[in-house]
Amino acid sequence: IHDLHQLPIRQGLVCAQKHAGILVAGGRDLDGAACVGRLALVSAQLAETSDATLLGSALGRSGEGRICAGRVFRVREPLQVYRVWDGAKANTFGEWWALEPPRGDREGYRRDYAVCPEWNVLDHLVACTLRPGATIVLGPGQSATCADRTYEKSPMTQIFIKGRQEDIRAQMEACASTPWP
Repeated sequence: IHDLHQLPIRQGLVCAQKHAGILVAGGRDLDGAACVGRLALVSAQLAETSDATLLGSALGRSGEGRICAGRVFRVREPLQVYRVWDGAKANTFGEWWALEPPRGDREGYRRDYAVCPEWNVLDHLVACTLRPGATIVLGPGQSATCADRTYEKSPMTQIFIKGRQEDIRAQMEACASTPWP
């Protein structure tokens, strides 16, 4: 990722203060609780836009997973994205992606992105380039209550791309998939 800037995250209105040239996040979730982390933006590749419906689709309440708070962007230049997916479900092109490839083990990834075991076994990785024109939501992860554990809110930036698999796939190019980890 090149040319990172920190931007405030938002659920509704943003409370941000400028400090040494960096906008400090002040995002709150749908329950009114503070989110963790800051939103990293690849400035040359993304342009902020507005889409309340898309943003609403990405946000989750405490315990639901999804995004804690976020901002909507239109992709201006090709953007490399990553998704760890469940090979048994054939959901390669689902709605949840990341800006960075996974590091570490499966449990660490679950913690970083609040992914319950019953949602996804996380046994495959796909890397793709998201084409210009796509509209996405970026934001840190919301907490997730699973059948046997709970994951706390995460500062890791998640990407939400709304749509059916075939529609999401049509926004991608140069995809490569492999078993993971």
